[in-house]
Parts: sequence; structure tokens; C-alpha cells
Amino acid sequence: RIEEVQSQELSRRLEKLEARYKEEETAYRNQQLKAHEDRVLKYTQKLQKQQEHSMEDARQEMEAETDRRKGELLIDSKRTLQTLKDRLRVQMSGAVSSEKQRVDVRLAQETKEIREAYEREMEASIRDVRTKARE
Repeated sequence: RIEEVQSQELSRRLEKLEARYKEEETAYRNQQLKAHEDRVLKYTQKLQKQQEHSMEDARQEMEAETDRRKGELLIDSKRTLQTLKDRLRVQMSGAVSSEKQRVDVRLAQETKEIREAYEREMEASIRDVRTKARE
């Protein structure tokens, strides 16, 4: 009878120990799972920050490239504009020179015609005066 009571007592103690072991094992596993989740969360956050930094770096590189290309386009545009101005200046200079020569020739011709007409009028006036003086 004592052995039976001792056996029952040992069985209850064993059940309690097994229950306690299962609780501690569950608590340990939960702790390990929580630690793993925390590591995963930290790693995920780290990766997210790295991705954000990478995206910011890429954005800055794109802006720098865009600014560089804009600068090149501006320089090219200024060169093109200067070339066009120079070409226009040469064309205008040639056109002005040509027009000036044409005007000078026309002015010389008109001056000659006016002088000749004036000389004819003077000769006609002199003849008229001589004719009237003879009369």
C-alpha cells in the first residue's frame, strides 16, 4: 500500500514535471521565435533603408546626369546660336554692301542724268537769251 501511494505520488510529480517541461519548452520556443522575428524585422528594416538609400543615390545620379545633359544642350544651343548669328551677320553684311553698291551706282547715274539735264536746260536758256538778244 505504501508503495502504491508512493507510486501514485511519483506519477503525479512526474506529470507535473512533464507539464512544467512542456510549458518551459513552449516558453523557450516562443522566446526563440520572438527573437527570430525581431532579427527578421531588423534585417527587413535594414534592407528597406539600404533600398531607400540606393534609390536616393540613383535619383541623385539621374539628376546629375540630367543637369549635365542640360548643360551640354545649353552649350550646344549657344554655339548654334552664335554660328547662326555669325552667318546672318556675314549675309547681312554682304547684302548691305551689295545694296550700297547698287544705290551708289543708281545715285551716280541719277546725278549724271540730272547734270546732263541741267546742262541741256542751261544750253537751251543760253540759246534763248542769244536768240532774244539778236532780235
